[in-house]
Amino acid sequence: MNDKQLAKSPPANWLMGFLSNNEKRIATLLRSQLDLKYFQHLWLAASQGNPKLLTCTQPSVLGAVLSLAELGLEPNSPRQEVALIPYKVKGEMGCQVVVMRNGYVRLALRSG
Repeated sequence: MNDKQLAKSPPANWLMGFLSNNEKRIATLLRSQLDLKYFQHLWLAASQGNPKLLTCTQPSVLGAVLSLAELGLEPNSPRQEVALIPYKVKGEMGCQVVVMRNGYVRLALRSG
């Protein structure tokens, strides 16, 4: 699925398409911090748990995916490391990444 097809597809499909089309890129960012399939599952679960995430602009969601892959933190998981907050700016929905206390603790422990 190319970028033009993803832009025209239903919201859940473009997210799944993005995650599968960019597996190598995401896996490179994740390194050994998280399993790729688990990370993809967390994103799909987050979008099902908060359907407003699927109304966010694709660039904001894609930026959030890549940022969290780089940090190696779990979005909207029981570990409460990161919250994904949909917000409206100038009539468009965006996805805001909010690192929570447990996320900062995990990053600090990982840094040594």
